[in-house]
Amino acid sequence: MLMMCTVLSVCAQIFQTTYTVTGGSKRTGDESCAKLFDGDVHTKWCEYCSSTIYVEFESKWSFIPTGYILTTGDDNAVNNYRNPQRWRLYGRLSEYDEWTELAYVSKDESMEDKNLTPYEFSLNNPYHRPYWQFKLEIYDVRSYYPDYCQLSEFQFIGYMENYMPSMVVEGIQPIYDYNNGQPIPIDYTVKDALGNTIDPSHYTATIPYTNDNIVINEGQYMLSLYGKDD
Repeated sequence: MLMMCTVLSVCAQIFQTTYTVTGGSKRTGDESCAKLFDGDVHTKWCEYCSSTIYVEFESKWSFIPTGYILTTGDDNAVNNYRNPQRWRLYGRLSEYDEWTELAYVSKDESMEDKNLTPYEFSLNNPYHRPYWQFKLEIYDVRSYYPDYCQLSEFQFIGYMENYMPSMVVEGIQPIYDYNNGQPIPIDYTVKDALGNTIDPSHYTATIPYTNDNIVINEGQYMLSLYGKDD
């Protein structure tokens, strides 16, 4: 018998919301920090980074962040060493709360001198807490001396608190009958947006056109998963 395993997963997406800048360095002008959130990669936040530069911003509504994306500027290939190298990202649910550190990067070498290139980073939110207000502090750039820092876009990856959209996840795999007509087991793993394995009690699995999901005959089958709750 040849058994082919399919791993089925549900991934968090870029969280679609509107951000408003509430504080920061260089808040106005053609290359202000507000350009990080205008949805246009051809604009950018560009500022001299001889000391800490920062931007504070808030979402239209609270959500659970699971990661974030920084996109390089439009002329990094010509003006090198402008990517941030050391920064911190904070979040809080209201202005009365203390800032919680969500990420600290001390010496990034992943961002290259390429134009308009997105780079995804992880953050620390193990208890899946929602946040509404955020602060990004940048301390250094890749240059050996103080230089300009630039980014074209900032985006969060995540999902709304207490909500995961209803969905059907389908996986297609060929099943080959080399077991003399005996049932062939199908192995799969279902994960949530954070990569955690979902217990089978939270979904129903069906294989259409089979008897109680038992695969006996050679052929191609569709495995459908229906979520029971959030």
